[in-house]
Amino acid sequence: MKATHFLVVEVRTAGEQALLLFGAEINAMVDLIDEGRAVAADPEELTRATAEQITGGFFNQLYALFSQGKLPPEEEIIPQLMYTAVLPYLGEEAAQRELTIPPPSGPG
Repeated sequence: MKATHFLVVEVRTAGEQALLLFGAEINAMVDLIDEGRAVAADPEELTRATAEQITGGFFNQLYALFSQGKLPPEEEIIPQLMYTAVLPYLGEEAAQRELTIPPPSGPG
């Protein structure tokens, strides 16, 4: 979560180059989430805007939590974020399963 805090909070005040890199990372996240269209029951019903909205929601949620100093443990927030990412592509049942999968262990 230290890396997320850095990305979500500190980079915003780190200058133009940092913001360009931040934008590239956000686009990479949108691309990753947008891959969900390939497995959706009706991919024509979804557009890249779905992934953009999910990514924006992630950023806003994390930024609000960081600014309030109320960031829950990773094992709580990551399944919630995955639920949100999976829901429009695979539906409620698959999204509910995401709530039971522990987050991957990070480095160190």
